[in-house]
Amino acid sequence: MSDAPRQEEEQATQEPCVLFGFWPERECPNEEEIRLAIESTFGAVKELQELDPTDDSPWGRVIEIRGIDEPVMIWAEERGELPDELVKSWIDDEEERREAAKSSWLIGVRSQLDPKRPAHTLHDLMRVLAAASVPGLPAVYDDGALCVLSGRSVRELASSVVPPRNSALYAIHNVPGRGGSWLHTHGLARAGIPEIELLAVPGDDHREACELIDAVVDALLGNVEPDSDGVMELGESIRIRIMDAEEALTRFPADIAGGRDGRGDHDLKAWILLAEDGSGSPRDAIARMAEDVVLFKTREESDRQRSLSQHRFSVFGQLFALRRGCGWQFHIKLAYERASESTGSEYMWFEALALRPGEVLAKLLSVPRDVPALSQGSESWHSLERMADWVIVTPDGSFDPENAGVLLED
Repeated sequence: MSDAPRQEEEQATQEPCVLFGFWPERECPNEEEIRLAIESTFGAVKELQELDPTDDSPWGRVIEIRGIDEPVMIWAEERGELPDELVKSWIDDEEERREAAKSSWLIGVRSQLDPKRPAHTLHDLMRVLAAASVPGLPAVYDDGALCVLSGRSVRELASSVVPPRNSALYAIHNVPGRGGSWLHTHGLARAGIPEIELLAVPGDDHREACELIDAVVDALLGNVEPDSDGVMELGESIRIRIMDAEEALTRFPADIAGGRDGRGDHDLKAWILLAEDGSGSPRDAIARMAEDVVLFKTREESDRQRSLSQHRFSVFGQLFALRRGCGWQFHIKLAYERASESTGSEYMWFEALALRPGEVLAKLLSVPRDVPALSQGSESWHSLERMADWVIVTPDGSFDPENAGVLLED
């Protein structure tokens, strides 16, 4: 019998995507004001259905918006029992916390994501919510991912002409316990694939384990399928096995976090990542994520990443001018043609040392595999036409083209 996971059943029960924007005013959101705000962003809006008012929701509509394929449900709702502690556990910015805490109302938006391009349709829904949030958007509760998003980050994503990466579709929740942590996603069911889990993850490996989950999701949404045994190759020397939770849990003690006796109300409609031989947690693959590994990426994701890095390079340039030499590091990923006959480019990370129009003086951080003209540690000028990605490393964390714009607001 094949160990390959079964996906057809999960795809048939794809969940809708629901986002709630915190409304930073005491009064109920004005329906006409919101409609006009959406029209000013998207053009004419067509009403398809009026929703009956309820005790906690005075109005709601299902609307058709120009440029968005699926109908969007939008409504006002009393905040109710959504606690401040939930906001505090996800949002670092004090001002956003205060604005969210004083909110008595929420603006809800709901739509179905296209399973062939879910990040694109999530992007559309974020754009609608950002447009509807007339007095501001301090925070967003993502009902599918069970997390609170920074309002600034959602506004940044909504303003971009490029959709977010696939990791915007879900949140990875960490449940520590006996045998290590249980990492599991919430939000993928609305993208047409099961939730992904890792069990028995050591505390020191959380970052790498999350990167492994991200790599698996990118592969699945890029139509990369496991073989008949459930084995999937993610990059150079990184192979894991994917298995239905019901079968995979027989390979772990029942009383560990995420085991049969420690799952709470989580059902078994999930996929668990295992070592290639199916023996347990994929610790070798997690360890490899800490190295300078090359992960396989779909052409669509590579193009998206390149387009976003170029579109927002002005953010990189402004922060480079302001913060260079202040303990911040500025890294750029550049693509170079391989010397061998193998197809595709080799992507390498460089540290930016100086900028001039169309070029960057940079020090090579990676070890070239098939680009003999370059060597680790060498410094030279490079064309920015080769740029595929960038990241800014600060004392407060790393920021990439997806979220670095918030650094200019500080």
